[in-house]
Amino acid sequence: MQNRRGVTLIEVMIVMAILGILFAVFGKGVLMLSQTDSVIAAAEKQGYEDIVVKDKAIMFVSLRGCGGDDGLMIKASAMNPRNQRVDIILCAGFYKGVTVRTE
Repeated sequence: MQNRRGVTLIEVMIVMAILGILFAVFGKGVLMLSQTDSVIAAAEKQGYEDIVVKDKAIMFVSLRGCGGDDGLMIKASAMNPRNQRVDIILCAGFYKGVTVRTE
């Protein structure tokens, strides 16, 4: 029996397929986590101040109050322009920018 060294093309293709699936599921949200500061800056631009982040999510954001094309959801507490403490949801996507929603 001959000793085999290296990997076959099929093995490389299987690994690439697994990595592609993982990136498709988690990649968009993980990349959006690095943009948290710009998402909070967008809320400040809308007049919200003293923003305190309560929760961040990159999975199932469409089930948590954001749209289907969003990759990041941030739940926060902030002072609105009328100086009232409100809970807000910041939804961010690659191509659509940031949506500020109040609960």
